[in-house]
Amino acid sequence: MTGPINIVLAAAMLMAISGSDAPQPLRPGHKGVTYPQVLNAPLPVYPMAATRFSVEATIRVAFVVTSRGFVDQVQILEATLGEESLKDAADVPGKITTTGFEEAVLEAMNRRRYAPAMRQGRPVAVHMETTVVFSSEEREDLRRWQQVEKGLHALADATIIPEDADVAGTNGVSYPAAIKQRAPIQPHSARIRGIRSRVALLLLVDVEGKVADIPLMRAQRPALGFAEAAANAVRRWRFAPARKEGRAVAAYHWLQMSIPSS
Repeated sequence: MTGPINIVLAAAMLMAISGSDAPQPLRPGHKGVTYPQVLNAPLPVYPMAATRFSVEATIRVAFVVTSRGFVDQVQILEATLGEESLKDAADVPGKITTTGFEEAVLEAMNRRRYAPAMRQGRPVAVHMETTVVFSSEEREDLRRWQQVEKGLHALADATIIPEDADVAGTNGVSYPAAIKQRAPIQPHSARIRGIRSRVALLLLVDVEGKVADIPLMRAQRPALGFAEAAANAVRRWRFAPARKEGRAVAAYHWLQMSIPSS
């Protein structure tokens, strides 16, 4: 099976280190350490052979966002190929491995740029972990949107959201409320063809009500750029932050929208 490919970036915070000497490790959102803000996150390029045969892969990578907002110390933690997609590629001449996927992720990660994390008014280095999922859009289009939603939540719960993180709507954590919104721009090719799509985004809204990260996003029609359009708009939104026991907390929050909205 061949077809267009969708790359989903899934990022989960691990811990922060303040300065090159790395004293007691701290995590963004705790003990005064803010979250780094993504300024530019290029997508990895799908390996050509894997694209042709729709081979899927999941790459988990650790890296450091320096106090200047650059990415450093990129390290592949785990790399796996999708078993179902490998069955479809059983007759592929030669063997498709994770090497091409790993190289694509490393190249893209090294081009990322952030506004650095802050602590007590000073920029600090932050240790992060990201999961990059390479998936065939044709496979996603075969699933019902309800199944996609269920899979997104399962993926987030299992591999993206830290166990002790605050999640809106659970354990006494309120939902962040959007107070400044920007409507997403419908992709041109979809607009001229009259195509609509639903989009689901997993947001991390920090204690200041800013979107610190969008670790997971999926669109009903991924090939047309709906997920990217939604993410570009939502990154500029502002929220009244989630609260727990009366205090503002950074929280993961599921957001769904339709493009266009009416």
